[in-house]
Amino acid sequence: MDTSTLILNDNLRVTGSPGHRVTGSPGHRVTGSTGHRVYGSPGHRVYGSRVALAVIGALLLIAAGLKVYGASVSALPPVGRLSTPIVQLAAVLWELGLGSWLIAGVARSAAWIATVVSFALFALVSGSLGLQGVGSCGCFGVITASPWAAFGVDLVVLIGLLLFRPPLNGVELKRFAKPALRTLAGTAALVGVGTLSCTLAFGSVSAAVAKLRGESVDAPEYLNLGTGTPGQTLQATADVTNYTNETIRLIGGTSDCACITTATMPLTIEPSATAVVSVSLRIPPNTNTGTLTRTAEFWTDCPGRRTIKLRLGATVVPAE
Repeated sequence: MDTSTLILNDNLRVTGSPGHRVTGSPGHRVTGSTGHRVYGSPGHRVYGSRVALAVIGALLLIAAGLKVYGASVSALPPVGRLSTPIVQLAAVLWELGLGSWLIAGVARSAAWIATVVSFALFALVSGSLGLQGVGSCGCFGVITASPWAAFGVDLVVLIGLLLFRPPLNGVELKRFAKPALRTLAGTAALVGVGTLSCTLAFGSVSAAVAKLRGESVDAPEYLNLGTGTPGQTLQATADVTNYTNETIRLIGGTSDCACITTATMPLTIEPSATAVVSVSLRIPPNTNTGTLTRTAEFWTDCPGRRTIKLRLGATVVPAE
């Protein structure tokens, strides 16, 4: 017998043979005579997806609030290209916007897709940083969390999204495609305006972020020295920026058989200037292959920051 499907609302799908009329109020279970198959009941998957999306939205907003409280305007860890202020600003704006969108409950199909893509990218970044040996991902602002902890949270969220997937409405997706593109364009415009404002007011976005954080001297939190073999010495450079109005000096740092940061010291850094500091890391001969991490320090005469700590990382491969 031929059948047809009728969708009464988000919570109710009715399939039955032609010629039969099935009625029911929204959110109620509908039953019919033989030949009818009825899907949907109060609190079914759609309700679960609403709750799941709202909880994830709250998580994003809480994480953003912790970043603001900690004066860290980044949804991503300050490592490599992720440390670019424009990337950080765009990421935190997206995090705030997505969290608000999920709590509002508008266009849930499109919101679900955007959330899956976002957390898949978050998981990819967190897992990559975990493999590199980065100590903290910066995902929760003032609360220190390892990349592997963030990776676990990302996986739990993705599993929850798959378990509580809302019905994907093609009409809804088409209807909200243009508003979504306008939102992305608006975010890009805000980033552009913010970049221009920071440049005009402080000279650069990096300087504006440093002022927001109350930093006097800044250096990368993580420095990747690349790939090497046991017994090899790797070298790299770190940029140290003076955000004060006075000249400061780098007067020392870590210097031992495995790590040297003092090769170019003492070093003078003028106000609002950046100095390039040489860093070397020797891979111990008996090191196993994999990721090697080490903590190093720069010492300054700046009252606001006497010690600058950074993590050094390298990938150890077998000698040929």
